[in-house]
Amino acid sequence: MNGSTTTVARTATAQIVYVALFGLALGLPLQGADFKFTQVDYPNALATEVLGIDDQGSIVGAFADNFTAHGFVLRKGKFQSIDPQGSTLTFARSINDRDEIVGFYFDANSTQRGFYYYKGQYRTIVVPNSTENDATGINDLGVISGEYVDLNGIEHGYVLPGGIFRSIDVP
Repeated sequence: MNGSTTTVARTATAQIVYVALFGLALGLPLQGADFKFTQVDYPNALATEVLGIDDQGSIVGAFADNFTAHGFVLRKGKFQSIDPQGSTLTFARSINDRDEIVGFYFDANSTQRGFYYYKGQYRTIVVPNSTENDATGINDLGVISGEYVDLNGIEHGYVLPGGIFRSIDVP
């Protein structure tokens, strides 16, 4: 084998090993796990979608009524809708153990915007030089992750540790 063929073979082997180990790691915690199904239905909704859960069992997601979709949080058996001011459609996507919630909404101009919600206060997540964004996760340290579309129509990932925006792109 020449040098480039050997490199390709090593790369392919490394990828196969990585996939096998990753799959094994995903499968191990599930062996012997005892799962219990719980149905979640927002009252009087046409449909309910669960998108996130924290370690205390608080659940976030979205529900549909006759007109649009709304975000929600379910804490200790009580539902609360989540709709930033001016939103026409909302999805709550993630909640952390500090009860901080992130997601996205569409505004009156049909622009998709990420949001952060904590203790009754909403904050729109502004991503520089973007046409739309979505906050998809928040960890227990309050670091927000998400995705955005730049002015050229290209999608990127981002993280927001301590309010400092960092774009993430696969090399």
